[in-house]
Amino acid sequence: MPRYHHIFLFLLSVLCLTATPARAEWHQASSAHFLVYGDIGESQIRTYSQRLERYDSALRLITGQKEIEGANHNRVTVYLLPGLSELRKLAGPGAKDVAGFYVPSFEGSRAFMPEKMVDSDLSAQTIMFHEYAHHMLLSSSTEFYPRWLSEGMAEFFMVTRLNNDGSVTVGLPNNDRSYALTAFSRMRASELLASDMNKLSRYDVGQLYASGWLLTHYLLLGGDRPGQLVRYVSLLNNGKPWEKAAEEAFGDLGKLDQDLERYRRTRGMKVFTVPADELSTGKIEVSALAPGAAAIMPYRIRSARGVDPKMAVELVADARPVAARYPNDAFVQRTMAEIEFDAKNNAESEAAADRALAIDPNLAVAMVYKGRVIARRATESKKAEDWADARSWFIKANHADPNFALPLVLYYDSFARAGEKPNKGAVTAIMRAIMLVPQASEIRVRVGRQLVVENDLALARKVLAPVLFSAHGTTDESVSEITKLLDEKAAPETILAAMDKAKWNETGE
Repeated sequence: MPRYHHIFLFLLSVLCLTATPARAEWHQASSAHFLVYGDIGESQIRTYSQRLERYDSALRLITGQKEIEGANHNRVTVYLLPGLSELRKLAGPGAKDVAGFYVPSFEGSRAFMPEKMVDSDLSAQTIMFHEYAHHMLLSSSTEFYPRWLSEGMAEFFMVTRLNNDGSVTVGLPNNDRSYALTAFSRMRASELLASDMNKLSRYDVGQLYASGWLLTHYLLLGGDRPGQLVRYVSLLNNGKPWEKAAEEAFGDLGKLDQDLERYRRTRGMKVFTVPADELSTGKIEVSALAPGAAAIMPYRIRSARGVDPKMAVELVADARPVAARYPNDAFVQRTMAEIEFDAKNNAESEAAADRALAIDPNLAVAMVYKGRVIARRATESKKAEDWADARSWFIKANHADPNFALPLVLYYDSFARAGEKPNKGAVTAIMRAIMLVPQASEIRVRVGRQLVVENDLALARKVLAPVLFSAHGTTDESVSEITKLLDEKAAPETILAAMDKAKWNETGE
């Protein structure tokens, strides 16, 4: 899969992961919200999956997040690496302290973690828990959390403890954020609540995380402001400016800040434990991978992580001998279609997709890669019949798997790539895609742009809010300009010009 620029800042260029012989114990654990692959035993991978599902269950219970249609196809795929050394090789240079990482994408959100995720090694667990909290909080295409709360809740939930009796404890001390609040001046409540409207320095971003964690902890567990946080978010989502929403929900902000400072100085902040009998892991199916899938998995992981042109060529050379041994394994061949595609070996990619489809005619991913190759051909030929052929494969993939967002996005993008205005079906496709994968900023940008074209600026701002107010984009002048224009309800042509300047018109294919 191509690399995306929004992968978090500490993840720089990728270093190839040297393939090691499989231990012939590769397993897959499939559950409602996760698909876990690991070269570990059946009981180990089941336990890993159970822990993740218990965490998901606790988050849903506390936040009230509901399941969305097609959620089973928007699962996070978790690839387990043997240890931190292998994980850091995969992450790339500059990743000496990385203990795990997460990549959100409409091609499939995925996480790369070490095999062991236990409370004695919180560095890996907290990263997974932080990023999965974001994944869940972005589960709505039109409802949003302000920047401080999005990061505050992720920091709140990342230190969750999974207890041996099956219960889950939240609200534990976040020592890094507690230190930041003690060593430096915290943001006042009014500054924090207004942070979506202001450009933040690097120092401010650090305090956004710390003060956001503190205010979240206070409003959730402090005990003297019940229901205020839910009311505040509801008012924001109903179009109230932050000042009005804050006044209605919290009352006097000076009093809120005094209460927050008193809470910061409190020894032994409250924690909350969700009993085991209130949590559910759902059904977890564990199966051993077929020999071909086990053999190709190290290369599959490298591809899923993301490759640059040089790495793509190296990966093809490494993976081809394995794929040649398993010409009748659909998983191997669809993996090879992706690897060859990233290396721009179009004929080889299409041939691998054809082999996969000969084995499994309903394999949507193989249909997608066949369509992608034909779309490349159409980009060069500029022939209408080639574009029609490419789109036919995206449509077939959608029919094979209606809850798969990727063919919907590719169908929509094909019109821009062909220099055409998207037809009604393409607009319907991208609107469906954001319902399926609201976590993907790439889809939000496409939908937001489409809504601006249709002059629905209020809905465009709601859809784009998680992108506009991401803590990772607080210093981006172009994003600030788009936000300003949307708030001013500028002419659609002006907003679209700003989006073009920010390169929000690129398909990335």
